[in-house]
Amino acid sequence: MLNRIFKITIAQKNIRRFMRRFFRTRYESISNTRFDIKLILAHRVLMSLYRNFDAKKKIFDTISIQTQTGCNYNCPFCPANKPDLNLYGGAAPGAKMDFNLFKSVIDQLSKLAFKGRISPDAMNEPLIDERLTDLASIIKRKCPHAFLFIQTNGSLLNKKLIVELIKSGVNEIYVNDYTEGEAILSRLANMSLDKRYQMHITLERRSFTERLSNRAGNIKLSRELAEPLKIPCVKPFRQINITYDGRAILCCQDWQFTQVLGDAKRETLLDIWTNEFYDKIRSELKNYNRANNLLCAKCDFSGLW
Repeated sequence: MLNRIFKITIAQKNIRRFMRRFFRTRYESISNTRFDIKLILAHRVLMSLYRNFDAKKKIFDTISIQTQTGCNYNCPFCPANKPDLNLYGGAAPGAKMDFNLFKSVIDQLSKLAFKGRISPDAMNEPLIDERLTDLASIIKRKCPHAFLFIQTNGSLLNKKLIVELIKSGVNEIYVNDYTEGEAILSRLANMSLDKRYQMHITLERRSFTERLSNRAGNIKLSRELAEPLKIPCVKPFRQINITYDGRAILCCQDWQFTQVLGDAKRETLLDIWTNEFYDKIRSELKNYNRANNLLCAKCDFSGLW
């Protein structure tokens, strides 16, 4: 029985990994793919699913919670550690989310019987927060049916931490290795981990030469957009992002907190999710209009996932 469960879980993980890679390599950035009939059709199908979207009836299925700002890497494709940007609304790297705020967010998810994906990370390296294992335990205890997902560069992972995170309830540790010679993947692959822990780890080979999105205009990896793209985006229909200080921002690429949709210290998640500002942005995106907000207007993301 356990062996069968293991095989099913591995298969599901591999499917998720394949889909992430498929979309990232083909449809991450509009400048990275031909704006052809396939893409037009994909957008039309996607928006047909959300044409009659009602935030009061359909809540988010993914929430990212920034428990701490900052990262220990300085990748060329990422705004982190770029001194010319006003990152995190001006906060210093290492600013932590207040525990009471974190608990309030998780308590609300618990009351909603939330079954979607919870990521205790947003625009940061989650493992720099030494509280992460304890925070993960709280999430899993309060939201036992949620999918607890951590995305990391893997540099701080060791056998002890892996075991602690998985025992605390983490469903998947997704490791992106950007090192030369795949140093992180080699180190993790050589760990003598039991299968029950291996099944929760996804190892991904990455490269600085990948063509990714421009991070909503924050990184000039490709040409700047001459004008806003006339395409929709699914993210505001599926995701909510809470910063270290409780601000609900429009997107996981809002590194400067330019589009603040609410304040989790004063409002409930549902009040934020259903407010007029959020609804206005969704309405514009359904109509292929990215021009009326600062973040989307500069973004070259395909908007498909």
